[in-house]
Amino acid sequence: MIEQTSEKDIKQKQDNHNDEEIEIDWTETLHKIIDIRKTIYKAAGIGLVIGIIVAISIPQTIYSRNYSFS
Repeated sequence: MIEQTSEKDIKQKQDNHNDEEIEIDWTETLHKIIDIRKTIYKAAGIGLVIGIIVAISIPQTIYSRNYSFS
């Protein structure tokens, strides 16, 4: 009986949650992104430097095979 009441409560809470609208404050989100833009620029710069180092350090290898169909 206890399990049944808890299941009913869970279903009721889910129904109530579905009825509520989820609001997103876009201006607040935009301000948060703008506030951390220096961190984003640093991370992008570090990623760029690491990417260039990896690209330069990988040796260029060319594999060529001669196929003759006779």
